[in-house]
Amino acid sequence: MSPRPSFPFPDQKDEKVEVQKLPEEVRPFTIMTENDAYISERMKEQPKNLSEVEVIDREEKLGIHRLSLPDFFEPFSYDCTVGVSCSHHGWVKEKVSIGLDKSMDRWTQSKHGKYVFRWLSKVKRALDYSINVRGWFLVNRSYFEDAPKILFGVNGGLENGDSILGFMPVKKAIYIREKPGKDSLDRVRSEESKHEGHPNFYKARPDSESVEGDDSAPLDAVQEGRDFKL
Repeated sequence: MSPRPSFPFPDQKDEKVEVQKLPEEVRPFTIMTENDAYISERMKEQPKNLSEVEVIDREEKLGIHRLSLPDFFEPFSYDCTVGVSCSHHGWVKEKVSIGLDKSMDRWTQSKHGKYVFRWLSKVKRALDYSINVRGWFLVNRSYFEDAPKILFGVNGGLENGDSILGFMPVKKAIYIREKPGKDSLDRVRSEESKHEGHPNFYKARPDSESVEGDDSAPLDAVQEGRDFKL
């Protein structure tokens, strides 16, 4: 037996429910160059109105120059790159006598960071020498996770014109600084005794009277023990 066909009732109508779709929010998408993106980020950091600009403009930053470190990295630096106005390296002023009745101010850095920073040339040959031979490390956010992202470029480094920031531990950096002077002094000492005994070899030996004198006195000054005795 074939199934009985079903027919709609006379009063039954097909109703179609229309669902209205809300328009999707269209967000503008802008493609910018690296420089434009950097400028855009710097603009976001600026004061919001002119009154804030005038307040910030009154704050004078002394000692800032093109080789100064960003403020975030200054506390990590062994050397102060700002000067006596720096709030991280504890500059202390003291009086130093330069004569019987004269004195001058001398500033001393009392605090030091754990690393030495240096702006390295981005030229490939120079950069290879700095990294492979000298042992500098390039600053990036993997070492300094809390550093502001705006400081770093597309390559992940911190750049300043044609330079990129590098760093190394203090102990190694001090060794590199002092090595040329130490090598030079060693050469002088080796030459000191090399020709000793030769008839034309001259070695200056101050006499006892010269030793008793004051080396810091003027050349035309008369000194007791050197020029006269009581």
